[in-house]
Amino acid sequence: DVCSSDLAETGKTVAAIKVGGEPEGVNISPDGKHVYVTSEEDSTVHVIDVARPRAIRTIPVGPRPRTTTFLPDGSRAYVPAENGGEIRVIDTAAGKQVGVIKLTGELQRPMGGVVSPDGKTLYMTTGRGKTVAIIDTATNAHVGSIEVGERDRKSTRLNSSHTDISRMPS
Repeated sequence: DVCSSDLAETGKTVAAIKVGGEPEGVNISPDGKHVYVTSEEDSTVHVIDVARPRAIRTIPVGPRPRTTTFLPDGSRAYVPAENGGEIRVIDTAAGKQVGVIKLTGELQRPMGGVVSPDGKTLYMTTGRGKTVAIIDTATNAHVGSIEVGERDRKSTRLNSSHTDISRMPS
């Protein structure tokens, strides 16, 4: 379950919303009207209406979805399917998957991403793949990768306000 709380007024739970098993990523759409919750166990994304806290849609995606990353205009969402080595593309208005981006290379396990401010490029971490995948959002093609090194005590941080890629100190 996912809980909706009124933190500003009472601090009390407003609603408990049933989502799939092992909820992982919780992300708000750019317009603030929907919350997307990934379910690792069910390989789905649940869309929650913020105004009337309830699930309004369940979208099947690939195995072990991690997070949801949106284009700035909110028209598309990208959900990494870690165990499939793929990124699923969702048309948010239609509420359905419209594409699959297969990452190439060894150990590609997409996990989390950011989109450039102009919406033209998606940057997606690949965990043990030791790279950040670069996706052209106009074609949904994997156009390159940036080596970031071994996965260790340090973590790769993608800063969405500047779209820079840097290493955090341990």
